[in-house]
Amino acid sequence: MLSQLPNSCAGPLCQGSGVLCYTSGVISWAEEWFRDAVFCSISAEPQTLLKALEKKSALAIGPGIEHGKQTGAIIAEVLSTLEVPALIDADGLNALSADRKALEKLSRARIQPVLTPHPAELARLLDTDTATVQKDRLAAATDAARRFNEHVILKGA
Repeated sequence: MLSQLPNSCAGPLCQGSGVLCYTSGVISWAEEWFRDAVFCSISAEPQTLLKALEKKSALAIGPGIEHGKQTGAIIAEVLSTLEVPALIDADGLNALSADRKALEKLSRARIQPVLTPHPAELARLLDTDTATVQKDRLAAATDAARRFNEHVILKGA
């Protein structure tokens, strides 16, 4: 029953995407529900991820992604290689905040992913505090877009 799945799993299918790459670890019962899904782990070698994602038309990275020292680097490697629209949110942003080299590499990628931080995530990306972001949200989002060569959609009001 789809209603028994975690929202992070069921959401993409309910929105009509039909295919998702579940990176929070393989859960045996999930395979039954997501027959078209690609199951892989972000801790896999980048080449393994690239092969699993090679025929995908879009990529979303973030909520529930595994935390590890290499997560930011793997995200940057995958997004520097793939040429599909991509969105980075939540823990994907946190992984990049923790790895400045990965963030720099991502800023040189062929495809510019859309970053969708809330103010605290944007503050971490900019190496500042949330109050500074909130003080001038437009300036903070514009600064991030220019600095990282990415599209930035700052959440919140």
